[in-house]
Amino acid sequence: MKNFVSLRIVTLAFVAGYLLKTTSADADVTFAGVAAGDATTNDVIVWTRAKDEANPQPTDINLQISTDPTFNSGVTTLLAGTAGSPTDYTVKANVSGLELRTVYYYRFQTTNASVTSNIGKFKTAPDSTADAPVRFAFSGDCDGLIRPYALASQVPAKNLDFFMFDGDTEYETSASIGSPAVHSTGNIPDPTVVIPTATQAQLFDDFSRKCRQQFFSVNVGGQNCLQPFFAGQGNYTAYDNHELGNKQYINGGAPAGGGVGSTTGSPPFDFPTGAGVDARDPANDVTPNDGSAPFINKSGGFQTLQRVYLNYQPVKDRGTLNVPADPRTTGTKQLYFAQQWGRNVILINVDDRTYRDIRMKTAANADETGPRADNPDRTMLGATQLAWLEQTLLDADQAGTTWKFINISDPIDQIGPIGGGLTLVNPPTTAEYGTLVRLPRSSPLARRTMQGPSRWPARSPLL
Repeated sequence: MKNFVSLRIVTLAFVAGYLLKTTSADADVTFAGVAAGDATTNDVIVWTRAKDEANPQPTDINLQISTDPTFNSGVTTLLAGTAGSPTDYTVKANVSGLELRTVYYYRFQTTNASVTSNIGKFKTAPDSTADAPVRFAFSGDCDGLIRPYALASQVPAKNLDFFMFDGDTEYETSASIGSPAVHSTGNIPDPTVVIPTATQAQLFDDFSRKCRQQFFSVNVGGQNCLQPFFAGQGNYTAYDNHELGNKQYINGGAPAGGGVGSTTGSPPFDFPTGAGVDARDPANDVTPNDGSAPFINKSGGFQTLQRVYLNYQPVKDRGTLNVPADPRTTGTKQLYFAQQWGRNVILINVDDRTYRDIRMKTAANADETGPRADNPDRTMLGATQLAWLEQTLLDADQAGTTWKFINISDPIDQIGPIGGGLTLVNPPTTAEYGTLVRLPRSSPLARRTMQGPSRWPARSPLL
């Protein structure tokens, strides 16, 4: 395999002060699945989860990679990392030295080769000057209530160059009634929860469990949910509200309204143990923010949930941003990036959760169209990321890149509640599928619309 001997690997699963060791009971280890992501022309992130459920302990895991899908030739074997409890037994590694525009196959093994994972596949990007065709798909919103996601098993047959995963890689709500972590990531009352606020350990354990469920079957012998999807191609992944508990943490760039990073904040603003501020309460909407108030993205709860997401998705570690002039951004992990895919296409992955202001929705569960919305200081991406996005688009335009695909996990939604007092000027009266009407909020169709475009037909009547 040409130049493949130059392949090297950088393990991402290291935790400071954590003793790594190889076990003698490798035969009892099981692999949840495999995944690959964030491929460039010469490197990729690969992922797996390996654990002996009966006797959990740190286990060294090898990676095998080849251009031969049968692994009969050209196989390189490397130590991928150690699966242990700090990462919920997940392993991520950055494999570099790859050939551009090449399809690779990979799998994981215990170091004694007694247990082998399923086989995954990914493709590296073509050179930025190449006139290369691009075949990709996109979707998101993996609500556990519709497991095992029968359609996901058909994605590998599409032979995609890559898949854009648009967030909500798990839903914390499904099949979790009574769990304090998934129901009390904030201070919004929930009658099904005995413990009023979740600890960081509960946040980590319960959200890790929701991620694990995406790789296992609902019924014995059934489809292993998203396992075939993850193995079928490489992904570029963004995160959205459900990875962050769908409560106050979804507004990562908003002022927290209470103590952050210590136990000195008055309850229920004790972020290190998982509690926080109700982001729908206008009293917590401090705008414009001069940086003197702590941000939700600096809280222990937010960072714990983000860590679970990063443990379970093949997302590259791009380091921590150091931007002292932008207090809501500095000290956060950089999740946004751009990847050229040949001469004509650039993929731009943005982070629309870490830096965004408080949501439009108020404590009365209505979409605010007054002072909260009519505010030129509001932001979704934050100043640093927005400047980067604008420059990336300008550079791509100047380079002659025709197609610029921006992967953003949130739609541009309506302003004001459905059925509200918004007056249209010279509104249309007919559409391709019939007469246009305004729906009352109580309408099932209106409720469905407010759940987001992933639950809406591709061609829907205007409201």
